[in-house]
Amino acid sequence: MSRNLKDKISLFDTNIFLRFITGDKSEYGSKSRELFKQAQKEEFQIYLDELVFGEVVWTMQSFYKYSRREIYDNLSRFFDFDFIINPRKKTLRKALETYASTNLSFSDCWIYELSKSKLIKLETFDKELQKH
Repeated sequence: MSRNLKDKISLFDTNIFLRFITGDKSEYGSKSRELFKQAQKEEFQIYLDELVFGEVVWTMQSFYKYSRREIYDNLSRFFDFDFIINPRKKTLRKALETYASTNLSFSDCWIYELSKSKLIKLETFDKELQKH
């Protein structure tokens, strides 16, 4: 990857996504909205890391008490933005869909969908995960 291309990609931490999603009214919330506006104007792309995405899901559920449907509704829109990139974006979307429609943790949904996309057998002792 060339230096110029790297300069046009930013890796966002979990808190930037959370402040944007929750409409945080602090200066950090304003900064996160500004960063998303800049990305939307194609000033740079946002790299959405799988670990960060999982943390966002977990924090929305455990701390902010969003329902699975609310989490899906808030996060699924990120997959439609061209300025948000990840080589496994389709697999992330499928994991979020599985998460919204089951009682599995997001991390279980991620490894399940990843194993399907890579055609790798998933070994688990988790009885609920084995059902899928």
